Amino acid sequence: MSASIMKLSKTQLEAVNCKETFIAITAGAGSGKTRVLVERVARLIDSKEATMDDILAITFTEKAALELKERLTKTVDDEIAISTASIGTFHSFCAKIIRDDAPLLEIDPDFGILEEQTAGLLLRKAVKETLLSLLEDNNKNAWLLIEELDFRGAVDLIEELIDYRWHSEKTIGHRPEAGDQEEVERESRLREAAMFCFAAANKVYAGFKGVTNLDFSDLEIFAIRLLENRDVQKRYQKRFKHILVDEFQDINDTQSYMISLLFKDGANRLTIVGDEKQSIYRFRGANVNEFKKALGRAKKKIVLKENFRSSPSIIGFVNDMLPHFEPLTFPKDKELGTLVETLPITSDEDARSDDRRENEAKELARIIPSLKGETALLFNSLKSSQIYTKALNEAGISHIVAGGSAFLEKEEVVDIINALRVTIDKNDVLALLGIARSPYIGLTDEELFLLCRTGDKEMPLYDKISKHPKSSFLITMDEISCSLSISELIRAYAKDGMTDDLEKLCHIANDVGMKEKISLKDFIEYLKDLKKKEGGIPEFPKGAGDLLLMTIHQAKGLEFDNVILCDTIRQRRKDSKKWCFIRGVDGGLAFKLTPEDNPVGDRIETPEYKMLSERNDAEDKDERERLLYVAMTRAKTRLIIPLHKGAKKDGDWHKLFIEKCAH
Repeated sequence: MSASIMKLSKTQLEAVNCKETFIAITAGAGSGKTRVLVERVARLIDSKEATMDDILAITFTEKAALELKERLTKTVDDEIAISTASIGTFHSFCAKIIRDDAPLLEIDPDFGILEEQTAGLLLRKAVKETLLSLLEDNNKNAWLLIEELDFRGAVDLIEELIDYRWHSEKTIGHRPEAGDQEEVERESRLREAAMFCFAAANKVYAGFKGVTNLDFSDLEIFAIRLLENRDVQKRYQKRFKHILVDEFQDINDTQSYMISLLFKDGANRLTIVGDEKQSIYRFRGANVNEFKKALGRAKKKIVLKENFRSSPSIIGFVNDMLPHFEPLTFPKDKELGTLVETLPITSDEDARSDDRRENEAKELARIIPSLKGETALLFNSLKSSQIYTKALNEAGISHIVAGGSAFLEKEEVVDIINALRVTIDKNDVLALLGIARSPYIGLTDEELFLLCRTGDKEMPLYDKISKHPKSSFLITMDEISCSLSISELIRAYAKDGMTDDLEKLCHIANDVGMKEKISLKDFIEYLKDLKKKEGGIPEFPKGAGDLLLMTIHQAKGLEFDNVILCDTIRQRRKDSKKWCFIRGVDGGLAFKLTPEDNPVGDRIETPEYKMLSERNDAEDKDERERLLYVAMTRAKTRLIIPLHKGAKKDGDWHKLFIEKCAH
């Protein structure tokens, strides 16, 4: 028995050595699941039950796959076999089998894979062009959809349906029975119109991708098509005697179906590892119910609930905060550690939320220098992180903001984006006022007020500002804007004022521009979408440091000596969509309808919409709790929670902390 095996706990050893055909391991936060996976593979190799060629190990990120390979290298004495082993993400596995059997699918085996951002840009372009073309042809389906949802809403809906096209084609189309018959008929017609526009836009999107490019959804759909072929299915079942899937709680419906095609009891064995409490990627299509169903089908269920990461004090706090979750335990010999700390934040009674955030940030800047080890400031959203970075900068504290869209809110980035918007449209008043106030022109509010009130009232604001002695920047913009690429335009506008964040903006412009020629207007739309999709911005080269600011989603799988939960007063944004699309067997598409007798009145929620919306809200609430669990369990030695007294606008997490900590 190896030294590493001897150090495993009793439950971990059971998970490593279990020989059932279908094993489901529930691994709580900090319970050593990666180590268990490594030792399980090592045992299969050492016992001659399998070679590395017999094993398929699927992870959710390339980073996790690399970590698994690196750890295996230290345990299994065959670096060559490990380097060529089938260890990778779902998408890398899909790409491999599609290339191997491309003739069966009648596609080019040398296909390219579109990055998520590039695919999103092409998809938006395809949907917009499709709807505009249908409108020009006076298509009744397009008119119906746009009259009900408006153009932007129709675009967003069709994008969502194409993003999840495997689900759309399987779950949409049924007609609800209950409710007012007229509402039922209207909703049914809307659903038919949506599916017509979906099919038309999907064809255009396929044309934009070309025959040699696939997006991530294509990879899953084509892989499923292959594995539904009985001969191909049997071949892979025979090849992979052992299938291991990590982070199964974050699997989506297509991936779950794919695993069901690969695994057959009696032909091979399946081990899944996951934790319902850490399923936080619903917004990307994850369906925690697939993990629950898998638990019900497993021949053997093993629960790893001993947390080796966090101090007992932190574990006790997590258990108290979420008492309905499976409680974590800790090794008996572990020291109690520092109690979870609450940090009182004082603000005026009538303080705005941003004022409270500023006070919180200043207080954090005061205590952070006293913390030892690596510290993470975790946010549900980075939208207000510039308030925190400002306080850290003023205190002279070096830090790194990891990914996310926060940099788009930086002053110098906002100024350049305003300049780009004015380049597109000189009548964009908000952007024009923004650039006029910026250092590029430097007009005061008083000067702008006088410009607006004096002179020819019919003269456009742009012309008034451009005539001001300080406004030579606008003339320069006019002279250079036609001949430069987007990144060149950014550099030309910024001149000597280029910063790391503006370099990042150029990096994004070059990245999307290399893959698809886009207009400046498309690029601005693209940035708007990135701001909506927190964490959807491509990674940019960055240094290393002891203080990190990141979203909780970015922190998943990581651990830090100190964790500070920031901006918990932020309220959840209400869903303003006029439809509800739920994926899965029991899903569907429903709408809030415009009253026919009062087009500006409150929208009517159909019975189908109410049912799907209530389910959506319940699932969202459950995921919020899981996100909080993930955030708290990133901490090893210190967990710090800022608390505000008398906050009029209060987030659900902050309310919970106030309630629990009061006792």
